[in-house]
Formats: sequence, C-alpha cells, structure tokens
Amino acid sequence: MFCLEDQDILKQYAAKNDNNFRTWTIPEKAKTFVAKFVNLQDNRVNLQTTTGRSAFIDIKLLSETDQEWIRSKLQDSE
Repeated sequence: MFCLEDQDILKQYAAKNDNNFRTWTIPEKAKTFVAKFVNLQDNRVNLQTTTGRSAFIDIKLLSETDQEWIRSKLQDSE
C-alpha cells in the first residue's frame, strides 16, 4: 500500500520521464526546474510543473536556450 507521499514521488518520477517535460532555467535567479510547455500568450509562458501546477513566467526571464526552444516548438506547430 502506498502512502500519499509515495504517490507524489511516483507522480513526479513519471512526469520527469515523460518526453514532454524538460528542465527550464531562470538565469537571473540561478534557478532550474522541470516542467512541460503548455502555451505562450502575451509573452507569458504557461508551464505545467511535475506536481501538476501551472507556472506563468515572462518569456524574457527564461534562458536564451529556453526561449529558442519555445520559438522552435511554436514554428513546428504551425
């Protein structure tokens, strides 16, 4: 039997091994985190974290590599 904490760990492990999740970087804060790209609207990136929460981040705060990845992803979907 799993406890809630074990379920959270399994959920995060599964999310991190999902090909749609990647590591994002906010250079100004020297912070990295794992999340999945949802969309871009009005220069705000909507990312879904491994815990299922939405994170809305100004695209300019992300690393140049992340910004290029988003541009490429959006071009591929057109």
